[in-house]
Amino acid sequence: MKNLLNILEKFSEKRIVVIGDVVLDRFICGSVCRSSPEAPVPVLKVEKEFSAPGGAGNTARIVSGLGAQAVLIGRVGFDEAGRKTKKLLAKDRIDTANLIYSAQHRTIEKHRFIFKEHILRADFGEKDIVEIDSDIEERFVNRLKSAIYDAGAIVVSDYEKGTITKSLAEQIVALSLEHEILLIVDTKPEHMEWFRNAAWVKPNRVEAEAVWGSKIETLTDAWCAGSAVWKRTGGNVLLTLGCDGMYIFDQAFSVHIPSLPVNMVDVTGAGDTVAAAFTLALSSGATAYEAARIANFAAAVVIKKPGTAIVSKEELKEIILRYDRK
Repeated sequence: MKNLLNILEKFSEKRIVVIGDVVLDRFICGSVCRSSPEAPVPVLKVEKEFSAPGGAGNTARIVSGLGAQAVLIGRVGFDEAGRKTKKLLAKDRIDTANLIYSAQHRTIEKHRFIFKEHILRADFGEKDIVEIDSDIEERFVNRLKSAIYDAGAIVVSDYEKGTITKSLAEQIVALSLEHEILLIVDTKPEHMEWFRNAAWVKPNRVEAEAVWGSKIETLTDAWCAGSAVWKRTGGNVLLTLGCDGMYIFDQAFSVHIPSLPVNMVDVTGAGDTVAAAFTLALSSGATAYEAARIANFAAAVVIKKPGTAIVSKEELKEIILRYDRK
């Protein structure tokens, strides 16, 4: 426990670069007391609405919330959602100087409708998704080259919304190797090979199953899926398994970390939380096992909150003190 707490104290010294797809998450919450006369669907009486940065923006928020400096490299559109996203990021003390505005790209929005639990999600901007062109890609690379000096790590948050191209992914890996900077990648199966030789890849259960080609039902399955991801990427693997915890896999060792017994409210953003906390811990001198345990504690805090919530360093300390007895 003492060592984990000592690692947390180093978070404030770190500067983490987050690059990837920036999304605006909107939450519409209310109550349901009747069905619609127009269709067999519930009528949501809206009582509260709020917004938060999602995607790479959420990962940056979590890094900042844990006390580190977050530098975000991403793109938004010339629209109201883009302006709102930047304002929300600035409110969370995130360096937004590297946000790139694109006239060809509408800011991606995810609207979640909630009555007691998540009942519907509406996505906006998906049909307008286009990969960044060579000019914007060059701007991304130049921003990254400037941002990585004095950075403790790079986190890629790739939601397949057009920001990360094959060429950009390869240049991110090359820069991380050239400057000997830790690179953690959260991406989709279709893009994993683009990040070959990244230090760590963080798939969830569904993504690892897609790579392996079979369902993960046992810890042996998790080992096999982790091995399949490792073969595809050449990087170490942190496999998140939802209520079944996490599985670390690399050439040297593999270990399962059970989830904590907490009441889950909303899993939105849990993957971003794991990526952010794991990266911060590794960059602060933690072993892979210690970093994964810290990420597991952070996820347990976030899933007890509605929406794309963040975890503070104080909350992380509290849950470690409550559950960690090793």
